[in-house]
Amino acid sequence: MSNQNAIASAYLVKCVLGNVGLPGAPVASLALVVTPASRKITGYVEITQATQGGNYSGPVQGTMFSTGLGEVTQVAALTGMIHADGPMPIEIPFEAHLAITKDWTGTGGFSYANVHVDHVPLKMISQ
Repeated sequence: MSNQNAIASAYLVKCVLGNVGLPGAPVASLALVVTPASRKITGYVEITQATQGGNYSGPVQGTMFSTGLGEVTQVAALTGMIHADGPMPIEIPFEAHLAITKDWTGTGGFSYANVHVDHVPLKMISQ
């Protein structure tokens, strides 16, 4: 497949990962450009948490693979460096893993600093 065709097949997806509505729970909002032909994902994550100093954001990149496992049609792994939204924006590693259905719902988890969130819902906001 040519590079031009790979770019033409790319699409934008916005989704949230986490227990939305659970007080104090960290939630990762993802805006991702997915290029199926190359299995590459690039984008941006914003983590919100209802605690002082709980908001982080930064670029992410990763890879997506087809599974053939029932409703879970794809799995993805994302990594990046995020920074706190505050006066001292120190960069810290971010990782996420997603088990995705064809409509970009599913489950996953993410980690950053000393926060580890596993087996939380993934929900598409827009595509």
